[in-house]
Amino acid sequence: MTDRYTKAIEQLGSDKGMEVRIGGIYALERIARDSARDHPTIMEVLAAFIRDHSREEWPPAEDGAEPPEQTTRPDVQAAATVIGRRTIRHDSQPVDLESADLTRANLRGANLSGANLSGATFTRADLTDTLLTGATFTSANLSGANLSGATMPVQRATFNNANLSGADLGGGVRFNDALLSYADLSGANLRYADLHGAFINDATFTRADLGDADLTEAKTRDADFSGARLSGVRWSSNTRVPPGWRRDADSGRLRRAAGDSGDAAAE
Repeated sequence: MTDRYTKAIEQLGSDKGMEVRIGGIYALERIARDSARDHPTIMEVLAAFIRDHSREEWPPAEDGAEPPEQTTRPDVQAAATVIGRRTIRHDSQPVDLESADLTRANLRGANLSGANLSGATFTRADLTDTLLTGATFTSANLSGANLSGATMPVQRATFNNANLSGADLGGGVRFNDALLSYADLSGANLRYADLHGAFINDATFTRADLGDADLTEAKTRDADFSGARLSGVRWSSNTRVPPGWRRDADSGRLRRAAGDSGDAAAE
């Protein structure tokens, strides 16, 4: 096992090509599966690799050519994939991906439960069906990311100051009891999202689509819903309704206030 680990680490640090490093990453994954004792160390090594190399320009720009659109480097993507399918019960501490750049990364179905993703960049990343229970996204950038079907249940994922502007959060994303204070969700798709009991004080929902979302018991003090689509949103009777909207007493859902035609985009 020691020999396998040593060889895999050498491959991970190799300058002989992308394929060699990717081979080392998957060799480390096999060792982690074979040895629960080595699992935490290997995940820390892979997380460090992502933090150290994810912000390197990829693909590299050619001389005199227009800079190409930034994406996740293949070996960094491989390391993120391995972390996303690790055996959670063997973790000794949360995976630390603070400030990692996973722009346009494919993390579909990944298990990032409990991960520290503070300051990380997930611009236009695919986080469809990702498990984010208890993950921390403080000051993370998820603009344009796809979180459709992602799960962030009662264990309170933290999105304080996160940028989710333009993110696709449709398909019933569960934010119940999540911490979204000061988060920027401008233009985000939150249709049918579950925000029951979420802390969204001072959050920005400018022109976001929250149609038919559940905000019962949500803490919405000073939240900005300017131009947001709130038709059909489930709203608590003891919470102040956003300007231009009214709460239907029978259904508990928001409707446009009488005499307020509203913004066409908000309807």
